[in-house]
Amino acid sequence: MHANDSTTTPERFSVCPDLSRVAHAGSGRFKRNIHGLVPTVPSCPDRKTARSWWSGWKQLGNGQAWTVADLAFTRQTPWRRDVYTQTRGTSRRLAASKTGMRALTTLIVALASGIASAQAPVASQAKEAVPEIVRLFDQHRIVMLGEIHGSIQFDQLLKQLANSPAFAERVNDIVVEMGNAVHQAVLDRYINGDDVPTERLAAVWQDAVGTPGGIAAEPYHGLFTAVREINRKLPPERKLRVLAGDPPIDWGQVQTREDIAPFLPFRDEHYASVVRYEVLAKRRKALLVMGAGHFLRRDAKPGLVEQQMISAFVKPYVIIVGSDVVHGFDEVDRRFTAADGPHAPWIVEMKGTWVGALPRWTDASLIGYPARGSNGTQSGTWEQAADAYLFLGARDTLTAGGGPAFDLEGTAYGNELRRRWKIMLPNPPAALPKHDGSTLPLLRRAPPAPPALPPNPVPR
Repeated sequence: MHANDSTTTPERFSVCPDLSRVAHAGSGRFKRNIHGLVPTVPSCPDRKTARSWWSGWKQLGNGQAWTVADLAFTRQTPWRRDVYTQTRGTSRRLAASKTGMRALTTLIVALASGIASAQAPVASQAKEAVPEIVRLFDQHRIVMLGEIHGSIQFDQLLKQLANSPAFAERVNDIVVEMGNAVHQAVLDRYINGDDVPTERLAAVWQDAVGTPGGIAAEPYHGLFTAVREINRKLPPERKLRVLAGDPPIDWGQVQTREDIAPFLPFRDEHYASVVRYEVLAKRRKALLVMGAGHFLRRDAKPGLVEQQMISAFVKPYVIIVGSDVVHGFDEVDRRFTAADGPHAPWIVEMKGTWVGALPRWTDASLIGYPARGSNGTQSGTWEQAADAYLFLGARDTLTAGGGPAFDLEGTAYGNELRRRWKIMLPNPPAALPKHDGSTLPLLRRAPPAPPALPPNPVPR
């Protein structure tokens, strides 16, 4: 029975098919299979319940670890039915005696417990964001945190997370999107406490190919500086490293759009390669920070970055950050801010909660973020998008901006941006970015989608 099924008395219970692949508990195969149950089989309850099931199978086999091909029972099925199992390549028939009945009862109770847990209100399942993310690293080497760009509240959360003593005890690296990998050595020196000229450090974020509009101030509202200060207090073996995940383009060598083509379309591929070679290959753990659209699953299928982690035999945990907006700008769900609920920011697993059951829409590229259109159709649920949802705050409480004021007109960086725009855009903007230091609402009614970049020239 699916966790979101509204029927109270199912006609038929089916044991998770993945259990049919389990051989001997002592071989280690059980642990690998049971780890895969939670994210891959939507009809299965949590891992604790699965262990109860396994206990039932061991009773049914009189203490032996059988490989069970399938077991299903209905209200019409006699209790004393034959159960077919297979072990060591030989089929054996076992009569379900009193021991078998006790085992089947264990399965029913375990399944019912899982269903009841899945239907519990979010208030009892939501957890404080920072300690819960830290705890996830006890089970996962990679935690993927899909952010909303520019959010003051998210960047504050990120710095609180890095400041948690328990974070540095479990995590080695933070991989960020807003940093050009060609300047990784400069970033390493700065994070480790060395003196780095301001203009050389600024090139880390100013040269990111994924932000053609430019980044004038330190991204993430000062995360790099915060980690530098954190590292001053940590022993060498526990110092955090910040990895720049954007492709290593050298803008000094860029003269045409063809020069950008090997980098801009392959941002996700490069980001994933940084994680593979700098984190996984070195047996480290990392928090991945990137725009939510890069990590969001489509039709329950992993995105490119997650898929490459899986190909490297690492199952990451995916968290999407958002607000109480469930479709259009005016469509907010008041359950996120219920009086008896936890205070934001909080995190909740998607599976088996009303948050995970929220519908996704074809005109909304993200969840928890206003859709660009208003004529979309329902396409799946939030549960198919990620493992967990991090509620950052109500729509009208989230802000952007802040930080130092700047005006790029007449600056060396402003002139360089104009040069890049002439190469990349058919109609470059006339005005350069500027900011007076004020804060603005993060979420506003979505303007029309910007025109797409022109296609690359046909290869010669």
